[in-house]
Amino acid sequence: MERKLVLISVMAILFTSLFCVAFRVEKVQASGTIYISADGSVVPDTAPISTVDNVTYILTSNINDSIVVERNNIVVDGAGYMAQGTGSEVGIDLSDRNNVTIQNIAIKKFLAGIGLLRSSNNTITGNYLTANNNHGIYLGSSSNYNSLFRNNITNNPYGIVLVDSHSNSISENNITNNGYGEYISWSSKNIVTANSVAKNKRGVSLSNSPDNVLRDNSIDNNDYNFDVSASHFPTSAFINDVDESNTVNGKPIYYWVNRQNDKIPADAGYIALVNSENIAVEDLNLTHNVQGILIAYSTNITIQNNLITENSNGIHLAWSTNNHIVQNDITANTMVGVYLWPLSSNNIIARNIIANNWRGIGLTGSSNNAIIYGNNITNNDYGINLFDCDGNTIYHNNFINNTNYQASVGMSSYNNIWDNGYPSGGNYWSDYNGTDTNHDGIGDSNYTINADNNDRYPLMGMFSSFNTSLGKYTNIISNSTIEDFTYFESNSTIRMHVSNMTGNQTHGFVRITIPHALMTEPYNITVDGVNPTYWNYTLHDNGTHRWIYFAYEHSTLEIIIVPEFPSLIILPLVMVVSLLTALACKGRKRKARLYN
Repeated sequence: MERKLVLISVMAILFTSLFCVAFRVEKVQASGTIYISADGSVVPDTAPISTVDNVTYILTSNINDSIVVERNNIVVDGAGYMAQGTGSEVGIDLSDRNNVTIQNIAIKKFLAGIGLLRSSNNTITGNYLTANNNHGIYLGSSSNYNSLFRNNITNNPYGIVLVDSHSNSISENNITNNGYGEYISWSSKNIVTANSVAKNKRGVSLSNSPDNVLRDNSIDNNDYNFDVSASHFPTSAFINDVDESNTVNGKPIYYWVNRQNDKIPADAGYIALVNSENIAVEDLNLTHNVQGILIAYSTNITIQNNLITENSNGIHLAWSTNNHIVQNDITANTMVGVYLWPLSSNNIIARNIIANNWRGIGLTGSSNNAIIYGNNITNNDYGINLFDCDGNTIYHNNFINNTNYQASVGMSSYNNIWDNGYPSGGNYWSDYNGTDTNHDGIGDSNYTINADNNDRYPLMGMFSSFNTSLGKYTNIISNSTIEDFTYFESNSTIRMHVSNMTGNQTHGFVRITIPHALMTEPYNITVDGVNPTYWNYTLHDNGTHRWIYFAYEHSTLEIIIVPEFPSLIILPLVMVVSLLTALACKGRKRKARLYN
């Protein structure tokens, strides 16, 4: 035990010694802003910075204020010492500077560690930037052709920020535990390679920034790993060269531009499709990005059977049309489960589970989407939100226990359709308190969202849809839990089990829509082998489907629906009847001969 304690103590001393070699920890010596003047002098001349050639400036002690560089073509070498501020100034100010190298300095507790404005061809390398109030390294106002490499940047609100800065190189930096790791805004043609970006709130963000190149970056264990976004700007705002050498949590980033007729590989960690068409995004697990899936300026994208969870936005469509979002599990995203903004139309959002997001579905500036139907939209703060939208069709969704609003409709949102007419019906709303006096599974009064948006035919039970072996869907509205739905093609029979949703529920109903192709009429329904307590087998028929309704007293029940004469027994029955008829006729003729 004593040997173990001695070993731990020795290792601790060794680690501390190594750290002190890299960045010397000493009592702060100098105070007050230090200037490296245009003429090469250091002001004040008592500052702990030495130079013999007015080119290389070396710190000889720690300082507790900022350094303002007013001279080009120099090297400022921290020699492992620290510059520490009070949070209101820039640690090393390189405004309007060219060809300056800043290296080997620990910089902490400034407003920004190193700041470049209108500065080009500078090199920032081997520095340790931590605990600054805003930025570790900031490049702005056309700071171009600078090189930032092998810096350790940690515990700042922003690690590296580029705003309106172009053709810079950012490589081999270790960027950890910041608010934003790398934030690139309104900037282009930057080369971002081989950085480790880990444990930040947001890892790498590109905002309105086209034509950047990202290679070999490892983006791991950030709250949100990767983000690309743009405001109202043309396609080019999204176009960057980001290949699969970049990873999030060890999985490749698939950032496809101008791609057609392809499928995203199964190992994807992040997906962005820009100006692409006919792409399949299927059977993936996408998590911890700002957008689980981003679709921009793209068409005919199929997003199906994916688990999309714990992102900021689950699926984001921007300027995209004729896409299909079907049968995905979209849960626990902190902003919007499915977000259409802006100008995204004629998309289908169907049969998804959309739960525990801030907003389940959000449409902003996106009108005339073909259909939003058959989704389970549950336990979100807002079920669906429409803002500046019209002409959207929304029906057969289950809106259940969404905390603030089941549906909210904002400015300029008119002429949205919230039902599919009668008898198909509208949506199920868990807070609807209307009645159904005519037993058709549809409420007798509207569900009102606002003066311009009404569900005229709210459903009295949850909507379910089941695909059969013949590829025909059977739709059910019920206030019971539906389980074990099975269609038997051999005898055209439907079987299912129902159970009460709540412990005190005593009565249940089913309204089922049966395609004629599944079974012939008339129907026979049994509930645990006996007739329902109420039934209407001719509720509605449109020539291709029959709507029927029946009710029962509740427990766990088996329901069987069969044609009065199942199709496969009709022919044998006809043959038997024909044979018996023929025998009877033959017998009568024989008797006639005997008596003649």
